[in-house]
Formats: sequence, structure tokens, C-alpha cells
Amino acid sequence: MRLLRMIGAEWRKVRGRGLAYAVLVFGLLHGVAAVALLFAMGKASEQVQPGAAEGLDWLLAADVAVGLASFPVNGLVLLVLFAILWAEDLSIGTAAMILSRPVRRAEVFAAKAVLGIGVTFASISLAMGVAAVLGLAVFGTGGDASQFPIQASRWMADVDGTLPKLLRIGWGTVLATGIMLPALACAALLASITKSPLLTLAGSLLTLAADAGATAILWAWAQTDLASAQTAGTLKEWTFWSSRDLFGHHGTLTLLSEGTGDLGRTLGFSLVLLALALLVLQRRDIR
Repeated sequence: MRLLRMIGAEWRKVRGRGLAYAVLVFGLLHGVAAVALLFAMGKASEQVQPGAAEGLDWLLAADVAVGLASFPVNGLVLLVLFAILWAEDLSIGTAAMILSRPVRRAEVFAAKAVLGIGVTFASISLAMGVAAVLGLAVFGTGGDASQFPIQASRWMADVDGTLPKLLRIGWGTVLATGIMLPALACAALLASITKSPLLTLAGSLLTLAADAGATAILWAWAQTDLASAQTAGTLKEWTFWSSRDLFGHHGTLTLLSEGTGDLGRTLGFSLVLLALALLVLQRRDIR
């Protein structure tokens, strides 16, 4: 019960600054963007092949919205939330006041982690829900999944029934939330070290940008005929960015058969960084 109260206190802090609502609204806008994107694609496809837009429906809109919300644009906004959530108490001295009570640092840490994950899931879920409602109004139901213009959603052609498809899209929101965990963990570690929201945000952005750059370089290296190309391909799989492949297993339900590496790396990176962040927080002087 005490942990729940602490989560509530963390929520009130980010809500009071308007940051939580801003993040949720931004997630909601991804649902609108998904429908707008599909509508534009449908119009363009109709010019080339009449009837191509018949492949669009509300389920496709929901699935595309989840994919969009898992991409870096939404992730950057969430990173701002993570930086404030983890570092502001340390920066302005609120943490010292909180810890003057019979509260363990690990409990404060856990409350922030749970809230960060919860807001991330809510943001992505809002994108899915808004896209489904708008998609129902714009596209209707019964789209031909075999004509879907989005390759990542072609799995719907092999799944019968609305409920099974919705369940897999819902599973996608869980995996998309998991994709964001390394960013949350990175912010937690940098906040524990720097005690500054600005430095936490800047450091997290630099770290994630460097990771994306390294992924691109290693990918290009792996396409060459050099003897080290295979090694480069293996190293690429051990980057934060490559763990984003996790989302691709939601529709085909291949997580346990083909995605265990992606899952293990995502959770592994996150847990190691969170453990280091907690260790630093436990040992540092907070005033």
C-alpha cells in the first residue's frame, strides 16, 4: 500500500507540472497521425490501382498507431518526462525531504520506475484507442488484410476474427512499452549521477543518438564483403536500437521462437542500467 501511495505522489508531481498530460496528449496525436497517414496512402494508391484503399480498416489503423507511438518521436517526449521524473527531486532537494521520513530509497526508486512504465503504456494505448475510433469512422470494418499497404501489419491476413487481432494489437502495446525501457533506465542512471534534469536529458539524448549512429554504421559494415562483416552484424544486434525489433513479433506471436534475443537484450540492458542507477542512488549523499 505504501508503494501505491508513493506512485500516486509521483503522479501528482508530474501531473501538477502538466508534463504527464502533455505526454499523454502527444501519444494520442500518434493515433490521429496514423489515420491521416493511412488515408493519404489510400488516396495515393487509388490513383494507381482503383480499389486499393479497400484494404484499409480500423484494425490496421490501430496497429499502425502502436508502431508509430513506439518510434523515437514519442520516445523523445517520454524521455523529457523520464528526465524530470528521475532528476528533479534530486535537483531541488525534494528527495532529502522525502527520505527524512521512514521511506527507503529503493521504494522511491521503484515508484518512479512504475510510474514511468505506466505513463509509457498509457501513451501508446491512447494512440491505439484513438486510431481505432477514428479508423472506424473513416475506414469502417472488413478491410482486406492481404492488401494492407503496411508490411508490418500483413500478419492480419493470417488471423481470423476481430478479437484475436485486437488481442495481438494489445500485445503490441506491451512490447512497444518494453522498447522504451532502455531509455527510462538510461535516464534513471544519469539522473542518479548528475542530479540535474537538463544534464539527464542531454546525456540520455546523446547516448541514444550515439547508439542509433553505431547501429547504422554496423549495419552498413555488415553489408560489405569484408571479413569482419559478420562480426559487425553480431555487434549491431547488441545495440539499443536493434532491440526495437521486439515489436515486430507481436502479430506473428514469434516472440518465444524468434524474438528471445531481442527480448533478452532489451530487458537485460534495462535491468543492468536500473540496477546501477539504484546502486548510485543508494550510495550517494542526498541533501
